[in-house]
Amino acid sequence: MLKESRNELRRILGEEAFAAFCDRWGGRDYDIPRVKAGDKWRALVSVVGAAGAARLLAWGGGGRVYVPYRHACMLDRRRAVLRELAAAGLSPASIAKCYRFESRLTARQVTTLLNEAEG
Repeated sequence: MLKESRNELRRILGEEAFAAFCDRWGGRDYDIPRVKAGDKWRALVSVVGAAGAARLLAWGGGGRVYVPYRHACMLDRRRAVLRELAAAGLSPASIAKCYRFESRLTARQVTTLLNEAEG
């Protein structure tokens, strides 16, 4: 799945439902149900909720999408947050302090991640 498609799925489902979707079907192709009925529909609703499932069906019902592993999604989200903090004027050292307890990032790692995001 292209990063753009991954971001589109995140936008359609919302952050929480997207994470649950990746937890359940990550690392494989997922056939989006064509209709709001059947076992596949009920399984989708149980994971992402009725509203998220309906939006997914409207976006690509009957199609197939690759569902990324949640870890890859979380890295993308972390990079986006780091970019937002850097754009707000925080230094890599300040950003690292913000994330120290969550993911143990150093200022050098923050700089590397920001450089990767730009490239």
